[in-house]
Amino acid sequence: MEKEDQQSPFIDPNNTVVLLIDMQETYLDGEKRKIIPNQISVIRACKQNNVPLIVIRFGGYGRIIPELRREIRKLRTVIRLTKWSNSTFETTRIAKILKKFKRKNLLLMGVNACACVLETAKDAVENGYTIITSDTLIAGFSSDEYSTKYREAEEEWYLCNGQYFKKHLPQIKGLPVGISEKIDWRTKFVFSVLNFGKQIREAIKAVPDLV
Repeated sequence: MEKEDQQSPFIDPNNTVVLLIDMQETYLDGEKRKIIPNQISVIRACKQNNVPLIVIRFGGYGRIIPELRREIRKLRTVIRLTKWSNSTFETTRIAKILKKFKRKNLLLMGVNACACVLETAKDAVENGYTIITSDTLIAGFSSDEYSTKYREAEEEWYLCNGQYFKKHLPQIKGLPVGISEKIDWRTKFVFSVLNFGKQIREAIKAVPDLV
């Protein structure tokens, strides 16, 4: 944990590319949706600072969720990739794209932290990039379904191999990219509808069969 305390909370926008990984409805069960407002704030910070965004989805599992697509459409520099493996580096041209940007920092957002995000991060490190992320930007650690010890091992990897922030976010050019108080009413309405729908589905499941 000492390493985390020594990390700079600021990101150089001129040396950073943001990766959004597998934010598709199929993968966003349980508590994973909590990272969406934080990701929206990062995307807005990308717009303000002209930071490139690479949007990655797993082929065959639908589109990126609409809440994020609305924000992505406002950006100047967006590249969309479809991958067919856990690591984005294995089945896309991301390596060539990143070389053209000539930037060394990769800010990672998405799911699952124990699979596609992690494998992409590992290959990024092997290719000489510095990875930056936070547990408020990625979700889907092993402990969500298995054991706490696996989550600890995964978090330890992020901490030892890059900049990993727990319970708070780094900043781009001094601008906080945490949960924004300026999220517009439309976004707040979408979140409230989604949460209400989830509560209804859970209530229906809890009702015993009357037949």
